[in-house]
Amino acid sequence: MVFWFLVLVAVWVGYAGFGPLPDWTYYLGLSLSILGNAIWFWGHQTLGRHYSQALVIYQGHQLVERGPYRFVRHPM
Repeated sequence: MVFWFLVLVAVWVGYAGFGPLPDWTYYLGLSLSILGNAIWFWGHQTLGRHYSQALVIYQGHQLVERGPYRFVRHPM
């Protein structure tokens, strides 16, 4: 929820023309932000019930090797 609020603020600031940077930097930053959030969500969905804010090892826990974890150990 906070992410989408920040995206709306970025859109408003970008269209208002604040700051010395050229317009393409606004679109690049917004695109990378949305891509990063999508990768985080993909990783969260891949872990499912094993997702936790704290490092917790459960009985019978196995290394996840699917989804974004095929490429990196900690995509989030």
